[in-house]
Amino acid sequence: MKNLSVPTTIIGNSVFVGFTESSAARIEDAIRAGMEREAAPRPENEGTPRSRPSPPSTSPPGETDISRFSLTLLTLVIAGLDSFNPCALFVLMFLLSLLVHARSRARMFIVGGTFVVISGFVYFLFMAAWLNFFFLVGNIALITTAAGAVALVVGP
Repeated sequence: MKNLSVPTTIIGNSVFVGFTESSAARIEDAIRAGMEREAAPRPENEGTPRSRPSPPSTSPPGETDISRFSLTLLTLVIAGLDSFNPCALFVLMFLLSLLVHARSRARMFIVGGTFVVISGFVYFLFMAAWLNFFFLVGNIALITTAAGAVALVVGP
């Protein structure tokens, strides 16, 4: 098998490995030839012109109808996904790795448990603050009217 090197340029069915003055001219010729092929009129019997391929979908395969799930199940799934916070897990692992040298499972349990409880409490405070903010904003008629108007315009 032939080893390829960088840069490798692929234009249509042509592959150009490396880059020199002569390869630059050949690459330009391949680009011009490809552009001329695309711009050339097609015979009637060839059919419709080729359409560009659509970009790959970033959504998971298949469609999910969330109306089939209960609100409780959906809340638990979303909360479970949100609970895996890589930053918090890194901090917890860092703290526990520092405590490995203490050689005390009780200290590790106390520090880890304290971290988890305090993190949960801080999350609770943030969620309570947001809830109170939305209750406050929900009682202001101007804001709810504006949000309703935006929903009517954007919705259909």
